[in-house]
Amino acid sequence: MLRDEDGDATEIGRQRVFTGRIFDLDDVSIDFHGETLRRQWLVHPGSVAVLAIDERDQVVLLQQFRAPIGQRMWELPAGLRDAPGEPAVSAARRELAEETELQAAEWQKLTEFVPTGGSSDETVQVFLAEGLSHVATDFERTGEEAQLRVRRVPFDEVLAAVLAGDVRNGALMIGVLALAAKRR
Repeated sequence: MLRDEDGDATEIGRQRVFTGRIFDLDDVSIDFHGETLRRQWLVHPGSVAVLAIDERDQVVLLQQFRAPIGQRMWELPAGLRDAPGEPAVSAARRELAEETELQAAEWQKLTEFVPTGGSSDETVQVFLAEGLSHVATDFERTGEEAQLRVRRVPFDEVLAAVLAGDVRNGALMIGVLALAAKRR
């Protein structure tokens, strides 16, 4: 059976190099089979993403500007697990409501992935949300979020865009492919 395994290294030192609003940067020394390795990585609270599907099999998507790549990307509603101790599904519910003013009656963890295991400890949990309905929120969007564009797109059209490479957001791609595989 193919499965990721716990590593066989021991952390022997750590120093916080940078503290940021979303992530920190640590310089870490590791004993790996008698050799001392020194690595730096982003320390991240983790993220959630929501593949919200309506009764017509349409995916709720957001288009948001992403400064590091200078593009407006199509994405799933998503966000940080920045409230200490908050269960991942609660963070997913919060993000769906804040970004789309929707709530879901049915929630299921679809998959979990590590987007950049060579440079960050972030994990992303992707949830499938169904039974959508409107919910009023008083969340005030600022910055890039003030320009969010929300759109519903048929699942098959989103899957085709993923397969064609027309959308590149990792959580969107992985969530849609996971659901397509599950449906198969």
